Amino acid sequence: EFVLQALTYPDVGKIIYTSGQGNTQKAISDFRSLIAQKVDVIVGFPDAGAAMLPSYRQAVQRGIVVVPYTSPPGGTATAGKDYNSFVAEDLCLLGKNFAGVMNKQVKSGKIVFLGGTPGNGLSAAWQKCERPALSKSIQIVGTADTNWTRQGTTQAMSGFISKYPDLKGVSYEYADGFMGGVAAYQAAHKPLNLVLTLRTDEMSLLCEWKKIGNPNFKIYYSNGGNFQSRLALTLGMIKFHGGSVPSTLIVPASMRQVNGSTCNPNVPSQTAASTLVPDNVLKAMYPGGK
Repeated sequence: EFVLQALTYPDVGKIIYTSGQGNTQKAISDFRSLIAQKVDVIVGFPDAGAAMLPSYRQAVQRGIVVVPYTSPPGGTATAGKDYNSFVAEDLCLLGKNFAGVMNKQVKSGKIVFLGGTPGNGLSAAWQKCERPALSKSIQIVGTADTNWTRQGTTQAMSGFISKYPDLKGVSYEYADGFMGGVAAYQAAHKPLNLVLTLRTDEMSLLCEWKKIGNPNFKIYYSNGGNFQSRLALTLGMIKFHGGSVPSTLIVPASMRQVNGSTCNPNVPSQTAASTLVPDNVLKAMYPGGK
């Protein structure tokens, strides 16, 4: 998403990509390396939370345009001061939307919350707002971090399944990560009689749902959010060229239920249903694509 957006700007001469790989110290080191290289614009998802804030401030103080998306650096960060702008859906609304699904589909019973890396702002934001919006007849019996990996999700769900065999719902951000949840149910030889609310919409899980064919396994998702990097880059380029940008840009969010037509078997499994990347480009991006 980001690269295709960058290609619309002739004055973007070089793209440097870094990934913290779930390691906060690596994320900080990578960010500082971008500052040292004197880049003009930094766009990224600071899932390490407040630990990133000093680096963000340093970049802004050195005249680098910084636009996070999905989750802001936590702590005492101030939009428009410690970073130039911020792009995300309304994460509190996301949590309330999750609660709306649970209230209607689960009605009463036990559910759990899954999050990503420990302390990340994304998980904290929606969980904080889903919790009070749930019906009093719904009981949150546990929360767990997964580091946004299938393995982490398998471990978390295996524990919950053994302790709460009557579990009725799970709220989580990451669709592909819940492939680990599917594996946990399969290992426990239990049917996926579950209501699952998600933020992202990778085809891996959406197509697996179709393959499983269990009408009691219901999935509701918001959107992948990858396109937010496009908006963040656009704001960054406007600011870089001296224009005025809002301190926060909120993307509308609404829930969709997975159905038989949601799965697109003609694209790689990591593809988000909400992607703006053409199918032929997606196929060329991934190993084995044509």
